[in-house]
Amino acid sequence: MAMEDVLRIRKSVRCIYEDCKSLMEEFEKEAPNGEAVKMKFLTLYPIYRELKDCDDIILKNIGTDEEFEKEYNKIEGYRGKMDLVRVKNESF
Repeated sequence: MAMEDVLRIRKSVRCIYEDCKSLMEEFEKEAPNGEAVKMKFLTLYPIYRELKDCDDIILKNIGTDEEFEKEYNKIEGYRGKMDLVRVKNESF
């Protein structure tokens, strides 16, 4: 798959992945809806895996250290969000 295709797919997946925010909002409610949390997490996790696959391909194909570092920092932000959601979901 061409790098441009991977970047295009990742852009679309990242837009969907923003649903992570709605899951965090659900956790922050005084009385979170357990069913809503479960459904949102089950929907989000496969999207995260697809995003991770795209990110891995992109990192392997970056030419300069500066580009790599910039991209790596963005990726870590998304991974950090998912780790937080996963921990909150497990303790829910």
